[in-house]
Amino acid sequence: MRPTSFLILTVLLIFVTLVAGKRTKEVTSRSLVQESVKRRIKHRGQKVKRKAKGKHQVPEISKSGICPTIPTQCTVLNPPKLCQRDTECPGAKKCCAGYCGMTCLEPH
Repeated sequence: MRPTSFLILTVLLIFVTLVAGKRTKEVTSRSLVQESVKRRIKHRGQKVKRKAKGKHQVPEISKSGICPTIPTQCTVLNPPKLCQRDTECPGAKKCCAGYCGMTCLEPH
């Protein structure tokens, strides 16, 4: 084996090892975050939903109040979704169907 081929092989092996180590750290940190969320949820007495693969999801927490009724709707084919859950809205606002798509609105 030539010295240059050996050097290239060594550099490639080091690079692959570093990339694999970084991915392992990312997976471990995600697992730790999920475990922390599970503990907090159990502490609050909320149920934990399970995905089909057995992974845990954060429960959807609905804010108090009722979304206002919007008498008219825009005619856009795919209206924008500025939010999907109440937790994405600041303060007491809820994620509601607005004039044109989902948006954060003050509840009744």
